[in-house]
Amino acid sequence: MAKFLLPPLLALTILCSASDNPQSLALIQHAAEICNLRSADVGPFRLRARVRVQGADPVDAGYLLIWATPDRWREEISVGNDLAIRVGAKATISIKGDTEQTQAIRSQLRSLDFGAVLYVKPSQSLGDVKNINHDGVAIQCLSRTAKQVSKTQLCFDVATGALVKEESENSTTEFSKYSDFKGKLFPRLVTTFHGKEPDELIEVQELTYDSAPDPSLFDTVAQYKTMSGCEHPVVPTPIELPDPEYPAQLRARSPQAVKLSATVNEMGRVESIAVIRSAGALDVYAINALKTWKFVPATCGSRAVPFQFFTEVNFKTY
Repeated sequence: MAKFLLPPLLALTILCSASDNPQSLALIQHAAEICNLRSADVGPFRLRARVRVQGADPVDAGYLLIWATPDRWREEISVGNDLAIRVGAKATISIKGDTEQTQAIRSQLRSLDFGAVLYVKPSQSLGDVKNINHDGVAIQCLSRTAKQVSKTQLCFDVATGALVKEESENSTTEFSKYSDFKGKLFPRLVTTFHGKEPDELIEVQELTYDSAPDPSLFDTVAQYKTMSGCEHPVVPTPIELPDPEYPAQLRARSPQAVKLSATVNEMGRVESIAVIRSAGALDVYAINALKTWKFVPATCGSRAVPFQFFTEVNFKTY
C-alpha cells in the first residue's frame, strides 16, 4: 500500500577502490578522473543547465551550481515561480524551498556529477569488460551489481575513456556532446530514456571558471533548514515498510491516498512527518505506519546522516 518516493541511488564524490575486478575498476577510475569537475585541479566553477521532463506532466526547470570546494557550494533549482536552494558547508547542508518535484529533478542532475555516477561501494561487484560496437563506435561495457540494488551497466568510449551510457532495468541514460573544460571532458547533453523515446534531457548552457565566487552566496539565514549531510549522500535503503491499518469504518470503494514528507534519521527511523495531501481521517493511520518503517540510514562516507523523503501511502479495498 505504500509507495516510497526516493530518488535513484546517489553516492559520494569519492570513488571507492574496493573491487574483485581490477580491470573494470581501472576503467571506472579513469573515467571518473578525466570527467569529474569536482577536483582540486579544476577549481571553482559555475554550471548552469536546463532540465526538461517530457510526458503527461512536463517540467521545464533551471539549474545553477556554484561550486568552490566540497565544503563550499550552492545549488539552485527553479521550476516556474518556485526556487529550491541548497548550500553546502563542512559536514552540513542548508536547505530552503525544497519540494518533491525539486528533489526529483535533483536526482536527475546527479548525472552531472561523475564522482556520484561512477562511485563503487565496497559491497558492489563489477563484471568483466566487454568490447562492443555501438552504432559504429567502439565502446567497453561492464556491470555493477549490489545487494538490494538492481544491476547497472556502464559503457565507456574506447577512444576517450569517457562514460557514454548508464543502463539499468528501467532506464538508459546517454552522455553526449563532450567538450573540454579545464582539462576535463564534460558532456553538454544528458538524455534519459524510459523505453525508446527520450523523456528527460539535461542541457548544459554555461560552464565557466569562477576564481572568486561571491562569499555572500554561501551564507544561510533563518529560513534555511540546516542538517548533517553532503552534496550527494547515499540514500536510505528500506528494510521494513509495514502497510497501514485500514479501519473498516473508513473503507471506500475508490482508492484513497495520503502524501507525506518525512525524514529518515541517523538511526534509520522515521521522524518529522508532515502531511502534504490529506485523506481526512486516514491521515493518522498513514502517519502511524511511517513511524514503524525502518531503513539503513543515508550516509556520507562512513557517517550516517538524516535524509528527507516524500512518500504516498495508499489505502485500497481488495
